[in-house]
Amino acid sequence: MRDGFYYSTGEIITFFDADIKNISSDFIKGLYQPILDGEADFVKGSFGRKAGRVTELVAKPLLRMFYPELSKYSQPLSGEIAGLRKAFEIVEWEPGWGVDIGILIDVYRAGLRVIEKDLGFKDHDMKPLELLTEMAYEVAETILRRAVRDGKITSEEMKTLLKQYSEIRE
Repeated sequence: MRDGFYYSTGEIITFFDADIKNISSDFIKGLYQPILDGEADFVKGSFGRKAGRVTELVAKPLLRMFYPELSKYSQPLSGEIAGLRKAFEIVEWEPGWGVDIGILIDVYRAGLRVIEKDLGFKDHDMKPLELLTEMAYEVAETILRRAVRDGKITSEEMKTLLKQYSEIRE
């Protein structure tokens, strides 16, 4: 995503998960239209299925603790996003699974207008439970790093939480 942004030239940049089976022009337009209409600087897509396991068990609880203003987003890990170039210019790009939540926290923290847009039904492959462990850890680590950066916890507290989580994973 970082490389895609750096090589892009447009003023509106969109990203979609690669495994969407029913992507359509309406799905794509639904994501960037609020920006064209002047309603938002950044759009987080949501879709017609329940939020995933990592969202419900890791992202939402940590957001409620450290970024309660972001707990209103039903699918904060959705890979469907669109934003003005200025939104992506301020992002501290995360490697791996933490990228989506890192972007959301960064653009919101920058005071940009962020909305969530229902894009309808999204048909895609869900990962088996055993493959979600690393994803959950990377999402948690990203939120906790942002919480340290933003003065919500100390780096020592973050290390303790991540150590405890690592012990649970093993």
